[in-house]
Amino acid sequence: MQAEGIHTNYLIEQKREGLRIADEDWWRLCNFDLSLVAYEWARGASFSEVMRLTTLHEGSVVRGLLRLDELLRKLGQALKLIGTHDSLSEDLHLLSNSIRRDIVFATSLYLQ
Repeated sequence: MQAEGIHTNYLIEQKREGLRIADEDWWRLCNFDLSLVAYEWARGASFSEVMRLTTLHEGSVVRGLLRLDELLRKLGQALKLIGTHDSLSEDLHLLSNSIRRDIVFATSLYLQ
């Protein structure tokens, strides 16, 4: 996966620059378990289809997608505050809209 390669290269660069971080700690910072799930969900796959792509529990997948949406919205807001990257901000907004659907974003009866 390309993202894991980038993550590995960044770790190597940090070590080359003398920053000390344990490999285990570094890999805990970035979890790629939901990458394919989030990608397929954004492309319009059903919840049952994306659940076949992972061994994670349904609640973990929902929580991960909710956190991804929050991250996308905050990045978009930050870009607007900075006043740059209008096209990137729009892309983040479109991506957020593509994952905000179906059961993942249904109002929970437990929270009412």
